[in-house]
Amino acid sequence: KQVYAWILKVQTKNGPEPYYSYIIGDGLDRLGLKTEARDYWTRSVTLNTNAAETRQCSERLLARMEKPEDKLAFVTERLKKIDDYHGWYSTVLAGLQFQAKNLDAWQKTILDTRDRQLERPFLLTGIEETYYQQWIDFCRTSKEMPEADKRRVFTVIRDADVPRSSGTAYAALLELPGPPERKEIDRLI
Repeated sequence: KQVYAWILKVQTKNGPEPYYSYIIGDGLDRLGLKTEARDYWTRSVTLNTNAAETRQCSERLLARMEKPEDKLAFVTERLKKIDDYHGWYSTVLAGLQFQAKNLDAWQKTILDTRDRQLERPFLLTGIEETYYQQWIDFCRTSKEMPEADKRRVFTVIRDADVPRSSGTAYAALLELPGPPERKEIDRLI
């Protein structure tokens, strides 16, 4: 607690810093100072939104939220500012929408993220490709999901132009049966 008080005192004097904030919060959390850790992470998420620490603090806060609506509100608030991690927040939002089986909102989030990034080439997005791959894997193995929904998910991910995942989605589209009126070779070309 003394070190934490000293950190707060120094930052009060010199201004708050996002750097190492997730590590400081992790230390507080491990010492059982759960409230202080949450407060430190919460304070840090708005300091420099282009800093990796800000995203890491957000990740820790999201992991401790139980209700999907709380996660949705948190991520939606973070998405009001376009920064180097907007893709990560968008991916988390899309994940919540996918879990809720709201493919319309999911598709809009994914494609809006792609369009937003096209306006800022050469800058980071923070997109987590693992989410995209998990959606593909889920659709490929699901026995209950209608083929039309699978095709939609694969098409959106293909069109999102996310390295590796878009290629996998394209291959997954080829695994689906083609329309009966098309020849197989036309579908593959």
